[in-house]
Amino acid sequence: MKSVYITAIALAFAGMVHGQSQRLVLSEAFSNASCAPCASQNPGYNTLLGNNTTKVVKVKYQTNWPGTDPMNAQNPTDVASRVSYYQLTGVPWGCLDGTPFTGGSYTGALANLNQTTIDNRYAVDSPFDLQVSHSLTAGLDSAYITIDLTASQALDIGNETMKLHVLLVEKEINFTAPPGSNGETSFESVMRKMYPDGNGTTIASAWTNTQNQSWNFDVAIPSYVYDLTEVAILVFVQNNNTKEVYQAGISQPLPVSNYGKVNTVSSGLTGIDCQGDLNNATATIENVGNNAMTSADIYYQIDNGTPMSFPWTGNLATGATDNVNIPAISGISGGNHSLNVWLSNINNSGSTSAVGTSSTNFSISGAPAVAAQPEGFEASSFPANYIIDNLGAPIGWGWVNGAGANNSNRSVRCRFWNMSSGTQAFMYSKRFDLSGITNGELSFDVAYTYYTAGSPEQDRLEVHYSTDCGSTWNSVFNKAGTALSTAPPLGSGTQSFVPTATQWRNERVDIPGVGGLGDVLLRFKGTSDFGDMLYVDNIFLGEKNTSSFEDIYGLEQGLQIFPNPATNQTTLRVSADAPFEARLEVVNMLGAVVYSQASQTFAGVQDVQIPVQDLANGMYQVRLIAGEMQIGTRLMVQH
Repeated sequence: MKSVYITAIALAFAGMVHGQSQRLVLSEAFSNASCAPCASQNPGYNTLLGNNTTKVVKVKYQTNWPGTDPMNAQNPTDVASRVSYYQLTGVPWGCLDGTPFTGGSYTGALANLNQTTIDNRYAVDSPFDLQVSHSLTAGLDSAYITIDLTASQALDIGNETMKLHVLLVEKEINFTAPPGSNGETSFESVMRKMYPDGNGTTIASAWTNTQNQSWNFDVAIPSYVYDLTEVAILVFVQNNNTKEVYQAGISQPLPVSNYGKVNTVSSGLTGIDCQGDLNNATATIENVGNNAMTSADIYYQIDNGTPMSFPWTGNLATGATDNVNIPAISGISGGNHSLNVWLSNINNSGSTSAVGTSSTNFSISGAPAVAAQPEGFEASSFPANYIIDNLGAPIGWGWVNGAGANNSNRSVRCRFWNMSSGTQAFMYSKRFDLSGITNGELSFDVAYTYYTAGSPEQDRLEVHYSTDCGSTWNSVFNKAGTALSTAPPLGSGTQSFVPTATQWRNERVDIPGVGGLGDVLLRFKGTSDFGDMLYVDNIFLGEKNTSSFEDIYGLEQGLQIFPNPATNQTTLRVSADAPFEARLEVVNMLGAVVYSQASQTFAGVQDVQIPVQDLANGMYQVRLIAGEMQIGTRLMVQH
C-alpha cells in the first residue's frame, strides 16, 4: 500500500509540473473572390474542416488580388498584415497552426490538407488552456470580449515574441450573385476585423505552470458586417518568430432578439440611365432575430452621401422576408454609383446602429454637353461622365497611368492580355450635344498589338453610337487583329504591351445623321481573343473636317499642324499639287472665329505661322476656306 501511495503522489506532482491541455487547431487560409484556383480548392477544404469542427477552428483572409473582392475592400489593412506576416505572393494558400499545408501540390495549397494532418496536429498537447466569451451591447454596435489564458505547463520562448490575436469573423457570408469573377457566392469564416489590429497584442514570453492572465476588449463592431448573427470571436496565441500557434479558442455567434438584415438591393435600372433618377429601387429585408420583427427604420444612401430614412412596419417571423420600395431619388450626377441600404431601430429598440447593410451598383450618364476638347483622361480622377461596365468582371476596361497618346500620361486600356477569349467589356462616353454641328465625326487615338506573331489573336474593338440613350446602337468602327494593331507583337509571356509615342494611330470615323442632334452617346466595346493590351485616348465627337480640297488640289496629306498642343505659336503646313486661294480661320468649339488671316494663295509646300498666345486653353479647328469649300484640322492650345 505504501508503494502505491507514493506512486500516486509522484504522478500527481508530475501532472502539476507537466500539465496537458487539449489543443484546438487553427487553420488559416487566404483566398480571393476573383481567384479561379480558390473557387476550385475551397469546396473540398470547407468540407474537410466542416467534418472536424471539434478539432479545428478556421479563419479565411480575403486578399486584394488577383481581382475584385468586396470583403477585402472593407478592411484591407488587417488582411495585409497577415499577408505580410506569412510573406505570401499568391492565393489560395493555407497553414495549420502556422505551418503551411504540404502534400502533392504546391506548398500552402488548400488541396494538400487532409485528415491525417489534422489528426496528427490535434494529438499534440497545448501548453495553454484558452477560454473566450463575448456579449453584444443593446445597440448592437459593440462587443465585450473576455479572454482567459492559463498555462498548463511551464513555457519559456526566450527572446522570441508571443502574440495574442483577437479576430471578429463572420461564419458565413452569402451573396445572391458572385461578388468577384470566380463564381463563388458563399464564403466561410471570413476575418472582418482584428483587435487592436493585425499585429495583435504582445504577451509574456515566459509562463510558469498554472500562471493565468485575463484580457477584456470593448470593441466596435464594423458597420460593414453583413449579418450580426454570424459573428464569432476567434482568439489564438502565436509565437511571432517561429509562427507556431500554441492554442486557439472561439466564442460562437450569439442569438439576437431584435435583428434584421437587407438581403438584396436593386436600383431598378438596366444598362445606362440618362434621367439621373432612381424611381424603382427596391430592397428585400429579412428577420434574422429571435423575435417577430414589427418595425424598423430603413436607411438608404447614394455613395457616401447623406443618408435618408423611412419607417417600416409589418410582422415578420424569424426567417421571413419583405420586399420594400425605396423612395424615388432624383438629380443623381453622371458616373458609377452605389445604392446602400441598411436597418436600424428594429422593434423600437432605440439603436441607431446600421445593421444588415447591402448595396448595388448602377450607372448614370450625365447631361449632354458640347465637347470643348478631346477627352484625354489626364485629370486627377477618371471623368465622371465616362462609365466602365466590365459585366461584373474585375478585369476589362480601366483607367491607366503611364501610357497616353501625344506623350501624355494617361489613357484607358482594355486588358485583353488578362481577359479570357470571348470576354466582353464596355466603356460608355459622356453624352454629346451636337445641335450646333452639321456633319458628325468621331476622332480617337488607338494603340494595340496582338500577342502571337505567327497567328495573330483577333482581339476586337467596336465603336457604336446611340441617339436614344442606349436603347439601340449603330456600329461605326470595327477592327480586330492585324487591322487594329499599331505595333509589332511582343511575344513575351511576362511583358505586356505598353505603347511608345510612335505606336499610336489616329482614327477618324464619319457618323452620319447625328449633326443637329442634342444627345449622342458612344460605346467602346472590347472583345478578347486573349491577345495583348488595347489603349484608347483623346476621344472627340464634333464637326467633321471637310475635305473637298483633297480631290481638287491634291492635298493627299491634308493639313499638318505642329507643335500640337501649342503654347505660343503653331505652324500650319499645307501641301498642294495645284495652287489655290483660301482664307485661314481659327474657330473655337462654340463656332466663333477667334483668329483669321486674309485670303492668300497656297502652292506646293507652304508653312503658315499662327499665334496662339492670346487664345484660351482648349480645342480649336484650324480651317482653310475657299468659297463653299473648306478643309480643317484640330489644334489644342495648352499654356
